[in-house]
Order: sequence, then C-alpha cells, then structure tokens
Amino acid sequence: MANEPFNETAYRYFAAGLAGTLPAAGVGGAVSTSNPLPITPVGPTTASRIPSSAATVNATSAKGTAGNLFQVNGYNSSATVTYLKFYNKATAPTVGTDTPVLTLALPPTAAFTYDLLGFVFATGIAYGLTTDAADAGTTAVAAGAILGLNVVYR
Repeated sequence: MANEPFNETAYRYFAAGLAGTLPAAGVGGAVSTSNPLPITPVGPTTASRIPSSAATVNATSAKGTAGNLFQVNGYNSSATVTYLKFYNKATAPTVGTDTPVLTLALPPTAAFTYDLLGFVFATGIAYGLTTDAADAGTTAVAAGAILGLNVVYR
C-alpha cells in the first residue's frame, strides 16, 4: 500500500464524508479537478464584536437562532479578571438573572483566545461581561476594560 499512487477521487470522497456532504450516486458525473465534489463549509462565518466595552454588563445577542460558537478573542485591559458569560438565548441576556451555559475567565492585562470547536447553542448565542464569577453576578465592567472582543460563530 505504501507504494500506491495518490487517489484524488478517493481522497475527495473521504473528505466529503467527513464534512457530511457525499453526493447522491450518479449526480454531477465523475469527480475530477474540473468537477470537484461540492463541500459545504462547516466553520465559522460571522463575528459579533465589541470594539471597546461600555461601563455596563454589555448584554448582547450575537445570534437569535441556534448556532455554534467557535472562538472568542480580545484583550482584557483591566487589572482584574473579567468573566464572559454565554447564554443559550435568542435575545440579549438579563445578566444576573439568566443562567449562563458557559463562563470564560478573561485574564487581567492580557490578550485571550478561546477555541471552542463549535460549542452548540440550541436557541441562540447571547453573552455579557461582569467582574463577578458567580452566575448571579451583576457587577459591570469598566468602560474600555475589554478591547477588540470577537465572538466568532456560525
């Protein structure tokens, strides 16, 4: 097997199977470089952004329908840990009343990147920022505490 030539057609079918997009038998003719398999992108397509946090809990609805969370990145300019709380909601959360499904601790005076590999939200993707770790915490962040926040989802 080690000396067999590369089989592009088999590779494309393997890759398409991983992406869940195998074509129906006989559809579109033979697979070739001029007729490749249609592969639907499965990665992130949109970002919800907060360029600079307001002096509030920054309650935000990123997506009003089910979705997947792929990455969160930005910079915490504050000297204290800030907590980014995610909610499975189609609307902006009521921080302190709604229960988060995911809480990320953003380290003080540091850049952060969290790869979440498509974390599933069945209803919607919403989030807020507080300086309290507890689910019921409502202490607002300072203006400009979080910079360049990107919540990347599909």
